[in-house]
Amino acid sequence: MNHTNVVDVKAWIDTRPVSRFQWNVLLLCFIIICWMGMTPR
Repeated sequence: MNHTNVVDVKAWIDTRPVSRFQWNVLLLCFIIICWMGMTPR
């Protein structure tokens, strides 16, 4: 039994849209970076 399923990961990722969850994670990271930049040491 020699089954080989080849998946082109780069092509699969390139065809997928950016999800709302990914945008929310990006926004959260941006807010944290801004907050850390404004807080005094």
